Amino acid sequence: MPFPTRSIQPDHFISEWKNTDGAVLLDVRTPEEYHAEGAWEEAQHLDYLDTSFEAAIESLDRLVPYYLFCDTGKRSRLACEVMASKGFMLVAWLEGGLNARSSTCPEGTRTS
Repeated sequence: MPFPTRSIQPDHFISEWKNTDGAVLLDVRTPEEYHAEGAWEEAQHLDYLDTSFEAAIESLDRLVPYYLFCDTGKRSRLACEVMASKGFMLVAWLEGGLNARSSTCPEGTRTS
């Protein structure tokens, strides 16, 4: 049985990630989105739509908390479900994605 996943509202996402010891911020957008729209400096990048996504997550630590985001929240939710089914214990996604939070991104966390 997979571990549970959860969504986090935009106004709490960054603060929860920053206040969770050892947490990893994971950007699951495509490389085109990542480069065209900017990226959070602290985020790791794994394209959920890439055929190697499931193989790539195999090398990640399943005990580390992961906070996922994409543009709308759909891919990050799906990626969380895949990760939970593979034994990741704490995975959460940004509800509504970057589109829900773009106007309130904290200074210094997003690059263009």
